[in-house]
Amino acid sequence: MKPARPQAESIPSLLVYPAMTVDRLHTAEVQQDQMRRLHNARASQRAARYDRINRASAL
Repeated sequence: MKPARPQAESIPSLLVYPAMTVDRLHTAEVQQDQMRRLHNARASQRAARYDRINRASAL
């Protein structure tokens, strides 16, 4: 029986990635970006709150 893809025999199996790997990496990057934005937003809100509290006590 002839292999369906004879060129695949010469490629080591470690180099052949399933198509879903790219999608998973992209999903991970999107999630990481969302978490970074959320972290930055919370840090900004925390800084604004800190400034308001300290400004009120200085007066």
